[in-house]
Amino acid sequence: MIKVNFELNDRKITVNYYPFDIFPPASAKPIREFYDIWNKCRGDNRLPSRKDMKFEYMKGWHSNIKLTYMGLTPQDKKKNLILGEKYQQYWGRKTMKQQIEEMGKAGIPFMKKYHECLQHLYDGHYGINTGLCPNSDGSMRNMIWIDLPLAENSENMDHIITAIVPLP
Repeated sequence: MIKVNFELNDRKITVNYYPFDIFPPASAKPIREFYDIWNKCRGDNRLPSRKDMKFEYMKGWHSNIKLTYMGLTPQDKKKNLILGEKYQQYWGRKTMKQQIEEMGKAGIPFMKKYHECLQHLYDGHYGINTGLCPNSDGSMRNMIWIDLPLAENSENMDHIITAIVPLP
């Protein structure tokens, strides 16, 4: 496991990166089911593709997910393709890269950390994130979310599917 602490716009986040074949720890129970869906869709491939993650497999998760086009490197343009309502409630509509770019020069150190975090995903890990996120009413809520890589060619990550849930 690789642990990274990240901070952005009052959000303090801890990310634990795991190799694809390592199951999430017991502390990640709220998002374990989503990992299981991803892992089943992966089958014998290194990574599943977007097409493998059929909408009907994610029953009950639709409002909590985000699908983002990531490109083939951390520096490539990012684009949110699907944003569930609950996901938007905590993260809004913009990609993290867009949020950092809007900070201008003040965002430079954050962008460096963001690229470092993404590189772990490109290098064969998935991420389990915990931290405080602002709710739409302005209050902060402790959340857990999982970033799972997808690849159209089953090898090189080009999308991420994320599922987020509040912690008790």
